[in-house]
Amino acid sequence: MLAAVALLAALTVAQTDPPEQSPDRPAACSGSAMAFDRARETLVLFDGGGRPSCGPARQQTWLHDGASWRLALDGEGPTSRAFHAMAFDEARGVVLLYGGLCRETERTCGDAWVWDGDAWTEIPVEGPGPRYGAVLAYDPEAQVVLLYGGRDELGIFRDVWSWDGEAWTRRWSGYRGL
Repeated sequence: MLAAVALLAALTVAQTDPPEQSPDRPAACSGSAMAFDRARETLVLFDGGGRPSCGPARQQTWLHDGASWRLALDGEGPTSRAFHAMAFDEARGVVLLYGGLCRETERTCGDAWVWDGDAWTEIPVEGPGPRYGAVLAYDPEAQVVLLYGGRDELGIFRDVWSWDGEAWTRRWSGYRGL
Protein backbone atom coordinates (compact mmCIF):
# COMPACT_ATOMS: atom_id res chain seq x y z
CA MET A 1 0.00 0.00 0.00
CA LEU A 2 2.83 2.40 0.86
CA ALA A 3 4.28 1.82 -2.61
CA ALA A 4 0.99 2.80 -4.26
CA VAL A 5 0.70 5.96 -2.13
CA ALA A 6 4.30 6.93 -2.86
CA LEU A 7 3.84 6.33 -6.58
CA LEU A 8 0.67 8.43 -6.62
CA ALA A 9 2.52 11.21 -4.77
CA ALA A 10 5.38 11.04 -7.25
CA LEU A 11 3.06 11.16 -10.24
CA THR A 12 1.12 14.07 -8.75
CA VAL A 13 4.36 16.03 -8.22
CA ALA A 14 5.48 15.28 -11.77
CA GLN A 15 2.18 16.49 -13.21
CA THR A 16 1.73 19.68 -11.18
CA ASP A 17 5.15 21.12 -10.33
CA PRO A 18 6.64 23.95 -12.36
CA PRO A 19 9.90 23.06 -14.12
CA GLU A 20 11.98 24.92 -11.50
CA GLN A 21 13.83 22.83 -8.90
CA SER A 22 12.23 22.89 -5.46
CA PRO A 23 14.37 22.17 -2.39
CA ASP A 24 11.75 19.84 -0.92
CA ARG A 25 10.94 17.57 -3.89
CA PRO A 26 12.32 16.38 -7.23
CA ALA A 27 12.08 18.63 -10.27
CA ALA A 28 9.22 17.89 -12.64
CA CYS A 29 10.77 16.51 -15.79
CA SER A 30 10.63 13.44 -17.99
CA GLY A 31 13.35 10.83 -18.05
CA SER A 32 13.81 10.06 -14.34
CA ALA A 33 13.28 6.57 -12.96
CA MET A 34 12.23 5.15 -9.63
CA ALA A 35 11.73 1.88 -7.79
CA PHE A 36 10.15 0.93 -4.49
CA ASP A 37 12.78 -0.28 -2.02
CA ARG A 38 10.88 -2.95 -0.08
CA ALA A 39 13.73 -3.48 2.40
CA ARG A 40 13.47 0.13 3.59
CA GLU A 41 9.84 0.80 2.56
CA THR A 42 10.93 3.82 0.56
CA LEU A 43 10.45 4.97 -3.00
CA VAL A 44 13.87 5.69 -4.57
CA LEU A 45 14.03 8.17 -7.46
CA PHE A 46 17.23 8.91 -9.38
CA ASP A 47 16.92 12.27 -11.10
CA GLY A 48 19.69 12.61 -13.64
CA GLY A 49 18.32 15.83 -15.04
CA GLY A 50 16.24 14.27 -17.79
CA ARG A 51 16.33 15.90 -21.18
CA PRO A 52 18.43 19.05 -21.74
CA SER A 53 15.15 21.03 -21.89
CA CYS A 54 14.66 20.12 -18.20
CA GLY A 55 17.46 22.41 -17.11
CA PRO A 56 20.91 21.62 -15.80
CA ALA A 57 22.16 18.07 -15.46
CA ARG A 58 21.65 16.60 -11.99
CA GLN A 59 22.79 13.59 -9.97
CA GLN A 60 20.10 13.52 -7.30
CA THR A 61 18.74 10.61 -5.32
CA TRP A 62 15.39 11.34 -3.71
CA LEU A 63 13.52 9.17 -1.20
CA HIS A 64 9.79 9.21 -0.52
CA ASP A 65 8.49 7.60 2.66
CA GLY A 66 4.81 7.78 1.75
CA ALA A 67 4.42 11.26 3.23
CA SER A 68 7.25 13.45 1.98
CA TRP A 69 10.34 13.66 -0.22
CA ARG A 70 13.90 13.84 1.10
CA LEU A 71 17.03 14.55 -0.93
CA ALA A 72 19.37 11.70 0.06
CA LEU A 73 22.33 12.42 -2.26
CA ASP A 74 23.23 15.30 -4.55
CA GLY A 75 26.18 15.02 -6.94
CA GLU A 76 27.09 11.43 -6.00
CA GLY A 77 26.43 8.12 -7.71
CA PRO A 78 25.47 7.57 -11.34
CA THR A 79 26.29 10.32 -13.81
CA SER A 80 23.54 12.62 -15.10
CA ARG A 81 21.21 10.67 -17.39
CA ALA A 82 17.67 10.19 -18.62
CA PHE A 83 15.55 7.17 -19.56
CA HIS A 84 17.44 4.76 -17.30
CA ALA A 85 15.75 1.73 -15.72
CA MET A 86 15.39 0.83 -12.04
CA ALA A 87 14.02 -2.12 -10.05
CA PHE A 88 14.28 -3.47 -6.52
CA ASP A 89 16.26 -6.70 -6.23
CA GLU A 90 14.51 -8.43 -3.36
CA ALA A 91 17.01 -11.31 -3.07
CA ARG A 92 19.89 -8.90 -2.48
CA GLY A 93 17.98 -6.03 -0.83
CA VAL A 94 19.21 -3.35 -3.25
CA VAL A 95 17.80 -1.15 -6.01
CA LEU A 96 19.42 -1.76 -9.40
CA LEU A 97 19.83 1.09 -11.91
CA TYR A 98 20.84 0.34 -15.50
CA GLY A 99 21.81 2.38 -18.54
CA GLY A 100 20.12 5.50 -19.79
CA LEU A 101 20.98 8.37 -22.06
CA CYS A 102 24.06 10.11 -20.59
CA ARG A 103 23.73 13.89 -20.44
CA GLU A 104 27.48 14.65 -20.67
CA THR A 105 28.15 12.59 -23.79
CA GLU A 106 24.63 12.55 -25.27
CA ARG A 107 25.19 8.84 -25.94
CA THR A 108 23.78 5.72 -24.34
CA CYS A 109 25.12 4.60 -20.95
CA GLY A 110 25.99 0.96 -20.38
CA ASP A 111 26.74 1.07 -16.67
CA ALA A 112 24.91 -0.43 -13.69
CA TRP A 113 24.62 0.76 -10.09
CA VAL A 114 23.10 -0.57 -6.86
CA TRP A 115 21.53 1.53 -4.10
CA ASP A 116 21.82 0.03 -0.62
CA GLY A 117 19.78 2.66 1.22
CA ASP A 118 22.79 4.88 1.88
CA ALA A 119 24.94 5.07 -1.26
CA TRP A 120 25.27 4.04 -4.91
CA THR A 121 27.94 1.52 -5.90
CA GLU A 122 28.87 0.88 -9.52
CA ILE A 123 28.88 -2.79 -10.45
CA PRO A 124 30.70 -4.47 -13.35
CA VAL A 125 28.69 -5.00 -16.51
CA GLU A 126 29.54 -7.66 -19.04
CA GLY A 127 26.39 -8.29 -20.97
CA PRO A 128 23.51 -6.14 -22.10
CA GLY A 129 25.56 -3.20 -23.38
CA PRO A 130 24.66 0.50 -23.56
CA ARG A 131 20.95 1.28 -23.95
CA TYR A 132 18.22 3.62 -22.78
CA GLY A 133 14.50 3.07 -22.41
CA ALA A 134 14.94 -0.51 -21.17
CA VAL A 135 12.66 -2.04 -18.53
CA LEU A 136 13.79 -3.78 -15.33
CA ALA A 137 11.61 -6.09 -13.22
CA TYR A 138 12.28 -8.53 -10.41
CA ASP A 139 11.41 -12.21 -10.89
CA PRO A 140 10.73 -13.59 -7.38
CA GLU A 141 10.65 -17.20 -8.52
CA ALA A 142 14.09 -17.13 -10.17
CA GLN A 143 15.37 -14.44 -7.75
CA VAL A 144 16.89 -12.38 -10.55
CA VAL A 145 16.30 -8.94 -12.04
CA LEU A 146 15.21 -9.09 -15.68
CA LEU A 147 16.13 -6.46 -18.25
CA TYR A 148 14.06 -6.17 -21.42
CA GLY A 149 14.68 -4.13 -24.53
CA GLY A 150 15.69 -0.51 -24.82
CA ARG A 151 17.43 1.23 -27.66
CA ASP A 152 20.67 2.86 -28.71
CA GLU A 153 21.79 5.02 -31.62
CA LEU A 154 21.40 2.08 -34.04
CA GLY A 155 17.94 0.86 -33.16
CA ILE A 156 15.72 -1.08 -30.78
CA PHE A 157 16.69 -4.07 -28.64
CA ARG A 158 14.18 -6.87 -28.08
CA ASP A 159 16.33 -9.07 -25.88
CA VAL A 160 16.03 -10.30 -22.28
CA TRP A 161 18.87 -10.46 -19.75
CA SER A 162 18.92 -11.52 -16.10
CA TRP A 163 21.11 -10.27 -13.26
CA ASP A 164 21.70 -12.57 -10.30
CA GLY A 165 23.73 -10.13 -8.21
CA GLU A 166 27.02 -11.21 -9.75
CA ALA A 167 26.64 -11.60 -13.51
CA TRP A 168 24.39 -10.79 -16.46
CA THR A 169 23.06 -13.71 -18.51
CA ARG A 170 21.32 -13.42 -21.90
CA ARG A 171 17.97 -15.23 -21.62
CA TRP A 172 16.52 -14.42 -25.02
CA SER A 173 17.88 -12.73 -28.10
CA GLY A 174 15.17 -11.07 -30.12
CA TYR A 175 15.04 -9.18 -33.40
CA ARG A 176 16.83 -5.84 -33.40
CA GLY A 177 14.90 -3.32 -35.44
CA LEU A 178 15.23 0.29 -36.44
